[in-house]
Amino acid sequence: PTDTQFVDLCIDDQGFINAIDYTRGRVFQYDETGELMFVFGGMGKQTGLFQKPAAIESVGDRLYVLDADKRCITVFAPNRLALKTREAIALYNQGLYEEALVPWQDVLRTDSGNTFAYASMGKAYLEAGDYRQAMENFRLGQDRDGYSRAFKEYRTQMIRQYFPFIGIGFVLLLVLLFLYLKRRQLAPILAK
Repeated sequence: PTDTQFVDLCIDDQGFINAIDYTRGRVFQYDETGELMFVFGGMGKQTGLFQKPAAIESVGDRLYVLDADKRCITVFAPNRLALKTREAIALYNQGLYEEALVPWQDVLRTDSGNTFAYASMGKAYLEAGDYRQAMENFRLGQDRDGYSRAFKEYRTQMIRQYFPFIGIGFVLLLVLLFLYLKRRQLAPILAK
């Protein structure tokens, strides 16, 4: 297997990180936390593919990739999926967790197997306090750490919700046990 060899990277004005792989000619796009969002491009002679990718730069929402062998610059514009993904991340970063769910649902309508979208929805549900939905989305997004965090919060929520009933039931059980044992001790005395 050929190793990835990043030759250049750039960070756009929204904080997304773009890196170009010299070995396979692919563009990797990450969010500002380093989560991989997209991989596109490749080696070849067709438009959108590269022979010797040398540099990458962003201007607005466009990516410019210089191919040293073809002596040309390829311009990439985001498609609907990328635009919705960026919108969802921007809303989440502004603390608008529930609002971020709408573009994530649009992303999943386009790409129902997008684990990044599911994991991101899990984060939004977690921040919004809907731990059960967070667990489900983290599971679909294959995010074990996120699932563990959501499960911990869900378990704490359930304990807080049902502990008074469990505590009262335990106390009643102790009182009944006490009364039963007292009755058994007093039964021979009362029988006489």
